Amino acid sequence: GVELIREYSQSDLNHVNLLSMASHLHGYAAATANVLYRQTRDLKWALACYRSNRISARLLREHNKRYASYTYGYAGSTAKIMYDETGDTMWLERWHHTKLASAILAEETDVTHSAYCYSIAGKSAMKLYDITKDLNWGYVSYNNYLRSAEISIDDNKKHAAHAYSFAGNAAMSLFEQSGETVWGVLWYESYILSGEFSEGIEPVHSYNSYRIAGNAARDLYTATDDIDWAKKWHQSLFQSAELCLDVNQRHAINAYSISGDIAEKVFSAEGETDWAEKMYTSHLKAANLCKQSNPKHSAHQYSYAGNASKLMAMKTGEESWINDTIFCYEQFLDYYTDNYNSKVHNVIKRIRSDVYLLKMIIEEEPEPASKP
Repeated sequence: GVELIREYSQSDLNHVNLLSMASHLHGYAAATANVLYRQTRDLKWALACYRSNRISARLLREHNKRYASYTYGYAGSTAKIMYDETGDTMWLERWHHTKLASAILAEETDVTHSAYCYSIAGKSAMKLYDITKDLNWGYVSYNNYLRSAEISIDDNKKHAAHAYSFAGNAAMSLFEQSGETVWGVLWYESYILSGEFSEGIEPVHSYNSYRIAGNAARDLYTATDDIDWAKKWHQSLFQSAELCLDVNQRHAINAYSISGDIAEKVFSAEGETDWAEKMYTSHLKAANLCKQSNPKHSAHQYSYAGNASKLMAMKTGEESWINDTIFCYEQFLDYYTDNYNSKVHNVIKRIRSDVYLLKMIIEEEPEPASKP
């Protein structure tokens, strides 16, 4: 059929019509080859399918972008079959290139298809990066996933959230291999966006995204010693905890506890009362959550919350913070009254003394301090 069309190339027939006929004939040839491959599992037919689809798409890419985008997509799917069967990375590259071509052409005609193909192009590029450790493939993977996310925001926030998380994974790998801070930042930012776009849609994905953003901020804090990354670490973990209260209380308790520890680091570095208050809030939430399930951990979280509220009392002089400190410390003492442990004798002694002194400050009649 294509050979016959060539005979009309100098005729009065419209050039685009001739291209369209040739393109569709190649498409039919590809479909036939695909059926023969499915029946025989002979890779020569998969190869014929790939070549015919690729030619079909190339002939119309300037004149019928919608058709060409889908046909490049079919070629990409066949290239993946060739890679799976042969293990030849040449086919992995072809899988990437044809899916990327499909994604680019479909941006103007079918955004959903485009976003899907950008994600597949990101996946294939990531496979190439894992095999070759070539940073360029990691960079390509990141950009493909990023574009997939960006064009999905208005119509499919769930897809955007997942694409941002895959972009984050690529950035994480690049950060770990190259040590370049910019990739750590993009790792963090990608997962923050993933968390934001999945809130209210996929609670588990959302809280996990904030958790991983916290990991990125932690590693950036370790690498740079920049206290702002400690702040972002705290904020990400705290948000993760807030979002998983109904689906994973164990994670919430852990995330609140760690975010409280981070807030203490920030307070020690800067001395701002906001961070002492964040320390208090985080540890108190952890303590309240696990009071029944893990009373020992709860008792210690109450003691850390008490330490924070004592700092607030010292900074502000407000009686409410003194009362909060007494309450938290008494929760700790109540537990160890029934479960005494000599290993924490000095802590018990210090807290019992603090409670006695704080009660004196607010002019309550204190009970005599007694030995455990």
